Amino acid sequence: MKAAKVYVKMKNIALIYFTGDSDKGANEVRNNILFRGDIRANFGNIIRLLFGIFQKLKRAFKGSSSVIEKKIEIDSNLGVYIIKLPIKLSKLNKSRKFVRNKAEKLICKICMEKSIDRCIVPTHLKVVLKNCKKSSFTGNITYNVLGELILKDICEKKGYNIREIDIAVIQGEDDVLPYIVIKLLSPIVKFITLVTNYREKMNNKLEELCDDTGLSVRITNDVESVLENCDLVINYGNVKSSNMNNKIKSKAIVINYGEFEDTLLEDKNTVINGIDIDLGKKYLDGFEKDIYKFYSPIEIAEIILTSKFHKCINSLYDLADYIVVDSFKNNFLEEGFLIKGYL
Repeated sequence: MKAAKVYVKMKNIALIYFTGDSDKGANEVRNNILFRGDIRANFGNIIRLLFGIFQKLKRAFKGSSSVIEKKIEIDSNLGVYIIKLPIKLSKLNKSRKFVRNKAEKLICKICMEKSIDRCIVPTHLKVVLKNCKKSSFTGNITYNVLGELILKDICEKKGYNIREIDIAVIQGEDDVLPYIVIKLLSPIVKFITLVTNYREKMNNKLEELCDDTGLSVRITNDVESVLENCDLVINYGNVKSSNMNNKIKSKAIVINYGEFEDTLLEDKNTVINGIDIDLGKKYLDGFEKDIYKFYSPIEIAEIILTSKFHKCINSLYDLADYIVVDSFKNNFLEEGFLIKGYL
């Protein structure tokens, strides 16, 4: 007897953005009226001004035919609509009820027609639109979850052998992310130093991992020594100059997820606080350039990657699980996203 096929409904999300704020035409005509004294010229300009106003009113009352939309099918389970509304963000932000109602009606109509599950609007939209969620995706989730890929990328660019270099992880109050990054690195590195004030707890947690993988972990609370001797440091802690005696002579590159005073290290050292993402050809061809005025590439990547999961992911700790983090990383690579640079 054949097993019944299970059909999963495609999840559709929409990225909403708006027209630009440059308004030529009517403004140029007004300026011409002010600076030109010829009566016949003024009469002609007034006619053009009235025509411009009529055109603006016509556009204002136009329906969704002025909406520009495009769908990108990410996979069989997820579709992303890119929707440009014929409304200026500056006008919408002035909280005019008429403009806000128009935007909400357009969005509602599109959502019903296209079976859209979630509408995302840019962070710099100041008003609240019904059935829309303001983007909270800053790139922080992606930056944190891709610690392993960032480390590999740096090693490749610097010509380091990842199995031979000295890597340290500085733990803060939380132990989840430091443990996950050590677990992700365990198949590709031989030795890691963990800086923590919770020696016994972390020793118990890492014991099984070390037995299973052959990874060797040294546990210490001496941050200064680690910064002096390591090649790469992944920081989740709060490293301040008040805790140090002197500036540190170090060759370390610091991948910073916590607080780190870069004045601690002498020149020629690198403190990385974020990443820049290349979305790849699939998305660059699929998006209008205007969308980047409203969403950054890493924000778009993060929206797509978090939407692939069945659970709702709004913060880093919704992903704080080894399997989910590994899946996020694999999805990043499968979508053709690349680490373009460091911030």
